[in-house]
Amino acid sequence: MKCFEWNDDLETGHAEIDAQHRLLVVLGKAMVDSLISPKGGRANTADLRALIEFTKEHFEYEEMLMRSSAYPAAERHAKYHASLLTEIRSYCRRVERSVHTDPEKLAGFVWDWIRLHINAEDRDLVMWLEAHESDHFLGKVIRALDGLPEPIMRSSEVPGLLKKPSE
Repeated sequence: MKCFEWNDDLETGHAEIDAQHRLLVVLGKAMVDSLISPKGGRANTADLRALIEFTKEHFEYEEMLMRSSAYPAAERHAKYHASLLTEIRSYCRRVERSVHTDPEKLAGFVWDWIRLHINAEDRDLVMWLEAHESDHFLGKVIRALDGLPEPIMRSSEVPGLLKKPSE
């Protein structure tokens, strides 16, 4: 498999997460192209910074899903996100300071990370979300109803309210 090419093996089954993963792959490819074949002989970090920024947004989205669904592995997953951002930001700083860097090594690291993360961590998250989707929806309904005013009377307070007319 080539680096930064989308394929069906990367599908998790969650439409929004998959759409964001596709964009990560596109941004990763742009980053690799700009760092391996820099224009003007000097590496431009704009594509790398774009990848970092969108990765951060993507992680925030996943972490919001984790919090709202009470995902049990949320803390570990978020730490995994933080470690990747730390690593890739460090690489970006080295490129900006013109410190010797290996763009192919970065490309391999990012591609491996994306594939492994999707196939392990994100698949587990999506399975959790699917299994708890109805619970999550019910929780939203209950929270929305909690904000409504109390009813004027409850059915238990009106004798015979729930009885059929023929009874």
